[in-house]
Amino acid sequence: MITRALGRTLAAIAEFGVRVTADQLYYATCRAVLGPLHRGPRRPGYLLPRPLPRPAFDRVLARADPDLVRERLPVPAGATDAPDVLDYGLPRLLICQHDGIAAMLLANDLHMESGTAVLGGTQVVDGVPELLRDAMERGATAVYLLHDATEAGAAWRAGIEDGIVGRVVPLGLRPEQARALHLVRGPSGGAELAAVPPVHLLRVLRRLLGQPSPPAGPTSVRGRAGLGFLSWPGERS
Repeated sequence: MITRALGRTLAAIAEFGVRVTADQLYYATCRAVLGPLHRGPRRPGYLLPRPLPRPAFDRVLARADPDLVRERLPVPAGATDAPDVLDYGLPRLLICQHDGIAAMLLANDLHMESGTAVLGGTQVVDGVPELLRDAMERGATAVYLLHDATEAGAAWRAGIEDGIVGRVVPLGLRPEQARALHLVRGPSGGAELAAVPPVHLLRVLRRLLGQPSPPAGPTSVRGRAGLGFLSWPGERS
């Protein structure tokens, strides 16, 4: 059963060209096993039971050996060691409770599409990295948070909010959001962010984060000519 469900899930994800983590693949396979059961009434919201034991799934996954996103974030994601890149300030910073989710978003180019620096939870244990903190101080930067709909997720969010000066926007996951999406219940109760269908997660974040505004260009014709452009990027003729 697990092998067939995993195969169907991998095929469905491949159609969208989305890269996922092992945790996301587990929850997606759980939904495949549950089938139409998760398409129940929308009200009231509820969480779904986990139909697959994780150890058994991991054994099948090891044999399949698909190309998954690894939870490796050795440097501040979306940052750079070239300070001039951040001269205009950092428009958005997205901090994820789990490194795996941050790695998945980076693997799917969310940071490039939305002009958003993406960090994992382990990268902000001692605070926001200095380079990003300096960029936040130079411009109007909004900090977005992504976390589980669990007690641990709520505690993590509160800790991050206390350590950041500026505008903080918690995106969720909130318990009511998890129930409305009919997510699979996590091992410690509540719902993990990894249970959100990956395609849905990317679609929502792209909509919420949007596209970055282009920096203001030179005002003089001579200044623009020196850049080699007839018009500054983002301007309409």
